[in-house]
Amino acid sequence: MILSKRHNRIGTTASLLLLAVVFTGCGPKKPSADYPPPGTMRVVSVEALERPKWVANLISNGSFSNWMPGSPAGAGFSVPDPEHSRISRSDGQGGGPLMLQQWLKTENTKKATQCLHTTVDGLKPDTEYRLSVLAEVAGGVSTVFSVYEGGAAGAQTLLNPEVIVTMPGTGQLKQYSGTFRTHSGGQVLISVAGHCLSTPEAGIKWHEWLLSEAS
Repeated sequence: MILSKRHNRIGTTASLLLLAVVFTGCGPKKPSADYPPPGTMRVVSVEALERPKWVANLISNGSFSNWMPGSPAGAGFSVPDPEHSRISRSDGQGGGPLMLQQWLKTENTKKATQCLHTTVDGLKPDTEYRLSVLAEVAGGVSTVFSVYEGGAAGAQTLLNPEVIVTMPGTGQLKQYSGTFRTHSGGQVLISVAGHCLSTPEAGIKWHEWLLSEAS
């Protein structure tokens, strides 16, 4: 009987010690020198985003590599109304061409064909596609990408009015993406319009426009 009580006391003492260790571990910790103080943020790293190499781009010249000297834009792209925005070629860090777009006026009221746009043929009916763009946004301009499907006699069906929206930035390379679903398939028109212009000649460097089937 005495031995049993002694064992009970030992077990109770061990349990109390274990609880003390557990609650000590859950209590507030002293901030480490490796972490910023509470309520603050530290940028650890910024990496350029790249698409997976195995994704086939349905936009034939989505990387703007086919850009003849003197041409107003890369092959397959139609330039916007020059009173509102202008296109020029810029060289990227890897030596390949980038498409620089600078806005003089907003394009809120412009038709899709009056803005920077491209067309893609041969899309499947009733299929979801993903549009992605790599871009450096510099200055106070937001842009809106819209997608239209071509129909008979030149008719166009709006598939997604805001498939991608970019916000004003400080020149950091970012990836933007969104999806849309085709109706009959065939040809689609992809257009981008500048909205909410707050600084003169705000610009974006387009690195790539990528279209692929959504997984």
